[in-house]
Amino acid sequence: MKREKETIRKSDYNPNRDCYLSLDGKFYCYQFRDPGTGHMSVQKLEVDRDLSSEWMAILDEMDREMDLNDRYHNKIRDSFFDEMNEHMNESEELSDRSEGFDPLEEIPDCSMIPEKLLFAEEDPEDPLISKVRQIIEEECTEAQQDLFFSCYGEGMTFAEFSRKEAEVTGRQPTKQAVDNRKRKIFRKIANALEAEGLSPKSDEKDD
Repeated sequence: MKREKETIRKSDYNPNRDCYLSLDGKFYCYQFRDPGTGHMSVQKLEVDRDLSSEWMAILDEMDREMDLNDRYHNKIRDSFFDEMNEHMNESEELSDRSEGFDPLEEIPDCSMIPEKLLFAEEDPEDPLISKVRQIIEEECTEAQQDLFFSCYGEGMTFAEFSRKEAEVTGRQPTKQAVDNRKRKIFRKIANALEAEGLSPKSDEKDD
């Protein structure tokens, strides 16, 4: 007599989900609302007949990740809040004292506390961004800074930047001159960050 292949599952059996692997591991089940009756129904796909073992393993792994996620959230839930919320949902007739009560309204809003507003600390800046800013401000020429902030800060195109510089200096830069200036900026940044395989620092003046 041929022995049936045992299904090795990773997920927990949980029929309360919209989709789950059956307890015996032979079917993958989907819950759906029957448009004819309006009631929830279950469609079963038999493993190795309606559904390949490979697809079953993928779906089972996804369910396992959902199990882990549920366990994490259940672990950090406030049991007292859940009890209050469940009591509110199950009560059919609320007394005058509790009418309109919502547990969410009992959670204090700390966003407007004066101490938090006055002494709020900004998130620390990425050290790499701080270093690049320092290089631009301290090691780049005024022309290089103007190019960097115009093209990478304001998003100007070459044509727009060229017209802008011509209005200030009276001389319209060529595309090659602008490209050379960009390369010098990147070279300074790369050298300061000790990047490997890049050209050595150049002290040449901008075109």
